[in-house]
Amino acid sequence: MNSKPCLSEDQLNYLTDWFTQNWSLSSKINNVYSLGLLQNLLVDFPFVPYTKFGLNPTGLLFIINDILINNRKYIIEFGAGVSTIVIARLIKKNSLNTRLISVEHDEGWLEMIANTLQKEKLSQNVKPIYAPLSECDLSINGMKWYNTKTLDNYIADQKFDAIIVDGPPSYSKEIMFSRYPAIPYLKDKLNTNIAIYLDDVEREGEREILKKWSEILKINFEIYDYTFGIYLSEKSYWPHAF
Repeated sequence: MNSKPCLSEDQLNYLTDWFTQNWSLSSKINNVYSLGLLQNLLVDFPFVPYTKFGLNPTGLLFIINDILINNRKYIIEFGAGVSTIVIARLIKKNSLNTRLISVEHDEGWLEMIANTLQKEKLSQNVKPIYAPLSECDLSINGMKWYNTKTLDNYIADQKFDAIIVDGPPSYSKEIMFSRYPAIPYLKDKLNTNIAIYLDDVEREGEREILKKWSEILKINFEIYDYTFGIYLSEKSYWPHAF
């Protein structure tokens, strides 16, 4: 017996548009709420650029909560930006014994972030690293990643309990898997109690990266607020705000 679709093509298109619009509205509401909760790290400080390429407030709030609740001490992020400065402010404001390494491929952008850290006297616990994009044996389809020789000079013997991946750029089909090497590179540098974050998982490339990372580490990622891929080890408390 031939089966027929329950919905017409027009009905399917309508539902697709409805879910897209409501996902966007829900995410925006969450971001506004999260931005309010982040005010202690934004108000009475110099303004920092908040671009569309940075972590959204919902993801950033989750990370801030995680650092405090689960006592993260050694953090590495790929892709410097507002998250670098806000995490640095948290470390100083709460007198945390936490180290942040921030890896960036854009030298001019990293210089601006580093200057902001210095002006706010936040450099003591933050190490910005300029690592140009280079050929990488760990990459998919020859996509470039941060120069591993440069990274080795800074983190050869370091173990991390939080990894934030929001770089390098992966916004087009040609570079959609550019963030993949982060876990293959760091898989032997993970503490037992670990948090792993991947931004922009509403995109096809990042969703596929999550699958591959799950296979490598034998773990399962959660999708938080539609755009944020998260893994927290069993020893961690789930630090969501809503």
